[in-house]
Amino acid sequence: MTNILDVKSLHISLGGTSVLHDVSFRAGTNEFIGLVGPNGAGKSTLLRAIAGLAALDSGHCRVKDKPVDLYSPIERAQHISYLPQARPVYWSMLARDIVALGRFAYGSPLKLDDRDQAAVASALKDAGAESLADRPVAELSGGERARIHLARTLATETPLILADEPIAALDPAHQLSVMRMLRGKADAGHTIIAALHELPLASRYCTRIIILADGRVTGDNPSTKMSPELIETVFGVTPIMDSNGVINGLLPMTT
Repeated sequence: MTNILDVKSLHISLGGTSVLHDVSFRAGTNEFIGLVGPNGAGKSTLLRAIAGLAALDSGHCRVKDKPVDLYSPIERAQHISYLPQARPVYWSMLARDIVALGRFAYGSPLKLDDRDQAAVASALKDAGAESLADRPVAELSGGERARIHLARTLATETPLILADEPIAALDPAHQLSVMRMLRGKADAGHTIIAALHELPLASRYCTRIIILADGRVTGDNPSTKMSPELIETVFGVTPIMDSNGVINGLLPMTT
């Protein structure tokens, strides 16, 4: 496994409020990391920091041993793809053209060469969105738009993929499909970090789980080695685990 990302002693404040405290971890090729935690734990802020979109109070984020803030915008876009939680579309374009925006780091998304065309087609297929390609994005449902934005992220073909709640708007079948696809990307050599709320799916498909609570890393383990006691403490639910440590369901905690 080759190290891709090094986050060290990260502190971030927003509006005078401390959001992340002394966050440190490394991530390498072939890893699909599920970033989990309660609402407000700092997951989105951490992803934005890794993407170079949030100012740091202290610490560093390095991608391939280079601080993220020293990359030019084009260089950063060739190393990191980022799917934000909020994905507004302000004008109605064909879904295929939205996906093609993921190729801007390699030239003009309005004039695609053969490699760009192949990347767009592959991304649409991976996101299960081929049938949506020629429809105006304004006519798509929320879940369909989510798949198009995911395809745009995949079209960048970067070694590091950051995704903030990539399956939140999807129906169960597409949630499973996307999680399998992201695991496949990791197995093929990419580094995937996804903020997730679906603990059973994270447990089943991720290679590793990082738990954030109150802006701190409170757990960092292989996905099948999560402590039931820690899950109860952080999330207030009791996991139902099989003999392999995979979470198959969640129950309210009994007092």
